[in-house]
Parts: sequence; C-alpha cells; structure tokens
Amino acid sequence: MTGMDTIPSVWRYGLALLIVIAGFGAFTWYLTTGISSSFGGLSQMAAPGELELDLKEPGEYTIFYENKSYFNGSFYMTAAQIPGLQIVVMEKSSGRRLRTYPAPTGSTYSIGGRSGQS
Repeated sequence: MTGMDTIPSVWRYGLALLIVIAGFGAFTWYLTTGISSSFGGLSQMAAPGELELDLKEPGEYTIFYENKSYFNGSFYMTAAQIPGLQIVVMEKSSGRRLRTYPAPTGSTYSIGGRSGQS
C-alpha cells in the first residue's frame, strides 16, 4: 500500500466541507421558516379591545401578552406588566363567562422584534 492510497485528496475535504455548510444552511432555513409560520397563525388584538375567536377544539388555550409587538402596521412597546389588566373570555352562544387562570408555568419568548409572556 502506498501513501497515495491512504491520504484523501483535497477535493474530498472540500466536498465534505460543502456538505456541512449546506446542512447548516438547510437547518437554519428550516428553523426560521418554521418559527415565522408559527407566528403567522396567531391572532392579535390591541387592549383594550375585543377579539372573536372560533376555537375548533375544546380544551385549554394560552393567551400571551406581548410587550414588544408589531400590529396593524405599528410597533408597540409597553411595560413588562400592566397593573389592572383583565382578560375576560366568554362563550358566544350562551354569553357564559369562562374561567381563566394564570399559566402554571410561565412561558416567555423573544423572536423577530416581538416578545411576550403567558
């Protein structure tokens, strides 16, 4: 066996580097498009105000307060908490007020200029 048989050529190193770079690029694209699309389906409203939602499945839902947000063509930046802020959820058909409570484990996020907490 000669030394030429055991040492990979330079183009193989280049190919391996190209594959690694392409993998990181694909991962980054997948991650950013996934995060962006998850925000696209969320409903927003300015407080005080009202928002009618058609919730297809029964169960628990989480409401987030965004203290940094982009909404209806404007940027908003408010305090991390607003004293006296109340959230009322009502069933449209009966007018019955539904019970709300703080999330058992507070969730926060900060993505793309938006940040909020549950």
